[in-house]
Amino acid sequence: GRTIDEWFSRVASDDTVALHKALDAHLAGQEPHFEHEHRIRCKDGNTRWALARGLAMRDASGVPYRMAGSLSDISARKRAEEQLLHDALYDALTQLPNRALFLDHLGLAMDQARRRRDSMFAVLFIDLDRFKGGNDTLGHAIGDALLQRVALRLTDCVRIRDTVGRLGGDEFALILPALDKPEHAGAAAAKILQAFARPFEIGGRELFVTPSIRLTTFPAHRAQSGELLKNADAAMYRAKEEGRNPYRYSTAP
Repeated sequence: GRTIDEWFSRVASDDTVALHKALDAHLAGQEPHFEHEHRIRCKDGNTRWALARGLAMRDASGVPYRMAGSLSDISARKRAEEQLLHDALYDALTQLPNRALFLDHLGLAMDQARRRRDSMFAVLFIDLDRFKGGNDTLGHAIGDALLQRVALRLTDCVRIRDTVGRLGGDEFALILPALDKPEHAGAAAAKILQAFARPFEIGGRELFVTPSIRLTTFPAHRAQSGELLKNADAAMYRAKEEGRNPYRYSTAP
């Protein structure tokens, strides 16, 4: 009827195929009930999530002759679910992928490299030298602000297809997929070092941070993602013990 036609006309285009499939399955008797979540364009121009539930009324021969059901606004629940998913996968301070999501991306990159012989990617593990000592000296508010600026600067150094993640503390990592040559990974590391040569202006100070970078290419490195992280963390720890440049700061003009 007209009401159903108006409902279908407002369903988001990306959801129409799945909606029709769910409805057809119920009308054909393949599913005992009809239930589907989809987005609907409202008259005010906004898009909201709706839950449609229904049951077909059938004649003696089982042929449906009308539908009885309801349409509920579930936008608030969807927003809450999306926020929970975001919080589980992204670092709260920097909004970068966290360790769990980074490992997921790393696993996908390794699977692609195994399937395609010509596929090559690199992983860069980055540690901020003497960060904890500087954080204790300058205060955690400035330390947090610095980590946020570091995240932005790392993101500016890479391509859209690359993944920049925060593994925890002052540890960041990058996945550089679809490399033509191993040298390109070294060029990316050099670009990051060059970017960190510029100071970070925070709280009226110019902060200088020296990153330690451990670069691993795949398929040259055949370890599993967990082992790869473990080995890189150990290498970072050794680099810290060897001693690096500490925080240097001066009052900005």
